[in-house]
Amino acid sequence: MLIAAGMSRRTAGISECPPFLAQSPLSLCGGWARALRQGQSLRAATSLPRQRGLASAAAPAVQRSITMIKKLTPDGEQCRKCNDIEARLERDGLLDQVDTHIYMDLDDPNDPGTKLATKHDVKVAPFFVVQNLDEKREVIDEEVYTVYLKMKKQVFDVAASKDEEAADVALSIF
Repeated sequence: MLIAAGMSRRTAGISECPPFLAQSPLSLCGGWARALRQGQSLRAATSLPRQRGLASAAAPAVQRSITMIKKLTPDGEQCRKCNDIEARLERDGLLDQVDTHIYMDLDDPNDPGTKLATKHDVKVAPFFVVQNLDEKREVIDEEVYTVYLKMKKQVFDVAASKDEEAADVALSIF
């Protein structure tokens, strides 16, 4: 069955992927197409194979690793802003997406968290290092986020609410 211009697979009444499309390296029947039909944005849908570590016919398996680097206060407690961001991650249902939590001891230049901050020239905490890894778990690319709302939008494709944006501006003032 051919799909007329302007008709979706759903409106054309197709429930299974036609063999000629399923075998195409740019298959319209892949997971990203299913995600689009379920109402996800194009950006989120096309990044599904990378985010979930799944292979598609057109791309090798890529996995994502997220590391959250937090600062310890002089008395050994996690800093206030780190607590706030961790609570936001939990409230947004994203805390389980963070693979590694590293505490940064500013008094120890050999501390792993301090080394990451130095490597990426980051002067604030918390911050996130997001890596895309190939099937051998070697780093393909790496992005550093010092602003939670930016990471939330770019990595998880979840927009911040107006209240979140206002709260973030208020926190940055103090």
